[in-house]
Formats: sequence, structure tokens, C-alpha cells
Amino acid sequence: MYLLDLPSDIHEHIATFLINCLPYKCTDVLRHTQSDNRKKLHNCKISLKIVNNVFKDIIDNYGCYYKKGIISLQRRYASSMAFSPCGKYIAISEGNYGIRILDINSGREMKTFDTCNNSVIVTVAWYKQYLIGSGHRWAEYGANTHCLYIYIWNVNTGQLMRILKDISIGINWIECNEFSPCGNYIAAGGGDTCVRLWKISNVSNDVYQIYKVHSNTVRSIAFSPNGTRIVSGGVDYKVCVWDISQGMLIWTKEHNKIVNSVAWNGNYIVSGGDDYCACLWDGNTGEKRNFTESNMRVTAVVFSLDGKCVVLSGFKKCQLRIWSIIDNKVYKIKVPNCDSNILYVTSLAWFNENIVIGDNLGKIHLIKYHT
Repeated sequence: MYLLDLPSDIHEHIATFLINCLPYKCTDVLRHTQSDNRKKLHNCKISLKIVNNVFKDIIDNYGCYYKKGIISLQRRYASSMAFSPCGKYIAISEGNYGIRILDINSGREMKTFDTCNNSVIVTVAWYKQYLIGSGHRWAEYGANTHCLYIYIWNVNTGQLMRILKDISIGINWIECNEFSPCGNYIAAGGGDTCVRLWKISNVSNDVYQIYKVHSNTVRSIAFSPNGTRIVSGGVDYKVCVWDISQGMLIWTKEHNKIVNSVAWNGNYIVSGGDDYCACLWDGNTGEKRNFTESNMRVTAVVFSLDGKCVVLSGFKKCQLRIWSIIDNKVYKIKVPNCDSNILYVTSLAWFNENIVIGDNLGKIHLIKYHT
């Protein structure tokens, strides 16, 4: 990897650093880093390997990220977000304010979606032209009942296509929902310790399957790439994998503390929790393939599209880490204007080079990252 291969807007910062540290015979070339002269730098073939000892702190701590900024302010913090299939737009849930769709490049609001029945929208997912938002309403069927709602909209027309719901006795709320990769199922998990599965082809809108193994709130769920299995993580420290066709539990593993997030890409599952650890599991066998320890509670995990890296978010100061599962290296990403301990990540999404995070003060941050 050569210096020229890095994003152009950090060339000058890197070159200034190197000029102050390298012998004169190298600095006369490094000074030519303006856009019209960068070819000279490339021709000299100054590899990052050569200057690794000097450059190590920058690469180890910050990877190759650039172009950071706030693209939107929310009326309420974003509890969940999902990219459109093309990656140009992002859907953001705002609780009782519904869902907003933003243009990634401009930050402009494109559309809004409302439930029309005062439900709190907690989570959002996007599949082709369909958008789903999951929410709940208290005491709709009595003082001790709670109704869970799954709303399905057509993004192109804005029409509310369908409402799935399930009545639960006692305290319950939605924490997570997902479309299956083929769009056949919708899964949701929440405060009553269950993972619910709806089959889209069912006309009745009734719950298709309910999985009960967790002993506390289900924080996160994800489908396998072929849509035949579901992984769930919860407050009971467990990571569980379910087979949809058989309706049974395949394997269970545990963290040392609460599991906040799970993700599935290819054959691998990654989970992150309050034990300052992210674990990589074999999706078929449950074997732990790798893990990384951090100085932060891992509140969210998301795979890159190629499955080679995972972005991890922390609880304080909107900390981000990029974990390369190929060589087990971890790169730090500092989100600007997030130095306060009262700030933390409430939602996270990654598509190609775009990483979008929401914080608890309602700001939506965009970071472009090259793996």
C-alpha cells in the first residue's frame, strides 16, 4: 500500500508528519503531495512498509478513515437505522416520531413514515422496496397488556401495506427486528425474552414461530445469509442460533456479561457485549474462532459487505473500532465532537465506505472508511 492509495484529503496531514520525521532524501519527494504533483510521490514507490515505524501510531490508531461530519439532527435519538439496498439512503427510527429517510450525501430528508396510531417505532429494517418498523403500544387491551406492532410500508409509494401484531401479557417491548435475506420472514425480539417469527406469505398475520430460550430481554437478532437460521443475543449473556424449518435451537454460547448486538456474514457470527469483548463464532458449529478485547463496552457490531471487517461501537464518547477478522487487528476511529462521556452510540449501520452512527443527543454522523 502506497501513500497515494490513501484518501486524498489526508495526504497533507500524513506528509507533514513524515517530513518532520524522515531523512531529507525522502522529504524532498514527500513535499510534492499537492494534487497536481502527487504522481511524483507514486513514482518514487515510497511504501508504507518503509516508514512503518514512524507511521505506526497513525495506522494502528486510525486506519484509513476520512470525511467525517454531522449529516442530520433528529427530534429524538435514533434507536435504529438501516441502509437502502442501493446504499444511497438511510432509514432512521425516531420513536413516536416515526421513521425518516435521509439522503446519505446531502443529509436531506427524502420521506417520512408515520404509524397513525401513536405506536413507538423502536427498530427499522429495509428489504428491496419495503420498509419495516417495529413498535409497541401500552395498555391497548387492558392495563397489563402490551401490543407489539410490525409495520410494512412500500418505500416508493409511501403506502402502509400491512400491519402484523401480537398481544403480550405483562411488560414487553420491541428491541430488534430483521427481514430475512429473501424477504420470506420477519423476526423480532424484545422484553418478554422471546424471538417471534412472522411468515410473509401467511394471510392471517399471525405469528409463525416463537422461540423461547432466553431468560431475559432479547437485544439483537440476525438471519443467516441463506435465511434458514436466526441468531439472537440477550441480556442473559447468551448467543443462540435457531433453525427455522425445524423450529429448534441448534447451539448456545455465552459472554461474561450482557450481549448487546449480533451480526451474521457468510459462515461467521460476531457478537459484542458489556464484557468489553467481541467474539467470532462458526455459524454452523458454534465454535469460537476468534475474539478481540476492547477498552469499551461493545454496544453494536456490523459486518462490512465483504465480511472481512467488523465495526464495533462503544458506550462512551461514541467510540468506534474496526476489527479486521483476517489478521485480528483493531483500528480506532475517533468521531469528531464526541469527546464527552455523556455521549454514546444508539445506532450503527455500514454500507461500502459509509459508516453512519446515531448518538444519544440526536445527531447522525457520517464517516467514510476504506478497508
